[in-house]
Amino acid sequence: MQAGFKLTAHPAYEVKGDTLAVYYSDTQPVDTILYYLVEYNDAEYAAVADLPLSHQLFKLYKKVNSDAPALFADYIVDIIYNQVDAANMIVSISVHSLLKDDSYQPNDGFRTYRVSERINIRNIT
Repeated sequence: MQAGFKLTAHPAYEVKGDTLAVYYSDTQPVDTILYYLVEYNDAEYAAVADLPLSHQLFKLYKKVNSDAPALFADYIVDIIYNQVDAANMIVSISVHSLLKDDSYQPNDGFRTYRVSERINIRNIT
């Protein structure tokens, strides 16, 4: 809801790879919210029982202005941002199950789920 509030000099948001930057002020360049992925470290991978080495997992972080980043979601496989038009975007997140399901053969027994949401950026005119 904050994206685009009182903006005229630059876009309300910007997508670069797996990072989404949301801007909500023309006059204060620090008025920014970042969503971005960070890959698990070796200790975090080791904590997931039976995880094959070929599986990459990420944590989704949210950072507001100069505040410390906060963990927003984990066990992320990927995130995709699709711009529908200037005021609408579809965000799709794929997540990985924490535990192996021995009755599930694909993906070495780890289930993945994709959730997509259409987001309307309300302050875009």
